[in-house]
Amino acid sequence: MFRKRAFTLVELLVVISIIALLVAMLLPALGKARKQAKKTVCQAYLHQWGLVFHMEFQENGGRVLGGARHPEAQELGDGTTGEAGAEAWPAILYDYYVNQEFRFCPEAPIEKNQGFGDHKTAWNLNADGAYAAFLGFDEMAGSYGINDWVYNPPAGVKTSFGFVLTDENYNSPDVRNTDEIPLFLDCVLTGSFPLDTDSPPALPQWPYYHSSLIGRYCMDRHGSGTLNGLFLDGHARSVGCKELWTLKWSRGFKTANAHTLAGWASRSLWEAEAPWMVDFPDF
Repeated sequence: MFRKRAFTLVELLVVISIIALLVAMLLPALGKARKQAKKTVCQAYLHQWGLVFHMEFQENGGRVLGGARHPEAQELGDGTTGEAGAEAWPAILYDYYVNQEFRFCPEAPIEKNQGFGDHKTAWNLNADGAYAAFLGFDEMAGSYGINDWVYNPPAGVKTSFGFVLTDENYNSPDVRNTDEIPLFLDCVLTGSFPLDTDSPPALPQWPYYHSSLIGRYCMDRHGSGTLNGLFLDGHARSVGCKELWTLKWSRGFKTANAHTLAGWASRSLWEAEAPWMVDFPDF
């Protein structure tokens, strides 16, 4: 008669240890795969936004977005005050996006009481209602922001948020090198007017809302120093944080500036201004 042999305590501990070791080895790979999946979904959302923008461009006679006005803008009569510009995209494009979910990057979900966003949180301007009231629109929340220089202002409007538009903005998608012109990217607010003199954010998290307007996009949202962006030609791709200074944000944006290789950017500059970005790829 044979007796069934049971595992000894030592054997059980060995098996448990092996399982624990395998789990420890697999978890980082699973985490990396999950992050990559979110990055891919984000790029797919941006591709959908590309279709939305270009439908609007066609409806707008081949011009890019016009602005939305505060109800009192006409009463002021100067054609500038109350002009929200391209940052009014949630209101302007509302009829095109039935799926509200693709306003939010999977890496940056909304928080009810959030105002400005950060690298892992969507912006939600309904939190205080000020900007929503400015536009007369109550769906002011998302993870993406527009390049405010891609803007076709109404007749007589020469400024937006204090920035002079004359000869700087793109008022049509029918321009050269549209694959180098950012349109819509991961962002901590509805949009921004990047300048080639902007400095990077000193910290990898909030606050991004400071004198550096390019800083609203400069975040490590998708790992390895990258965010996602949609370009004026309709393609969406990964964008390096340091690469932001090489893109043609406006007609006058100088890509050979202090933060690019073409402008002789040095490691010491990044160490001084944004240590968290030092080891990101240079552009």
